[in-house]
Amino acid sequence: RDTLSANGLTEVSFEEHSRQLVNHYRSVLQETKRRQQELERMVSSEYIQRMKNGLVHWIEGGEKGHLCWGIFVFRKSAT
Repeated sequence: RDTLSANGLTEVSFEEHSRQLVNHYRSVLQETKRRQQELERMVSSEYIQRMKNGLVHWIEGGEKGHLCWGIFVFRKSAT
């Protein structure tokens, strides 16, 4: 927000969609688990495990309200 404002943009709105963050990362985790064998032909099982662990952290952070996800709308100020 500060950077955009400093560059001549004015905030119009923010649509908060944090619940979608949880839904999104939960879906990514489920799909990763479902396709794990296929993925292991491209990347190591260790990498996939780290990815799954990270996704769990994103999900937990979203559920606890530690993360915010949304859509900003800014307008360029007339010059």
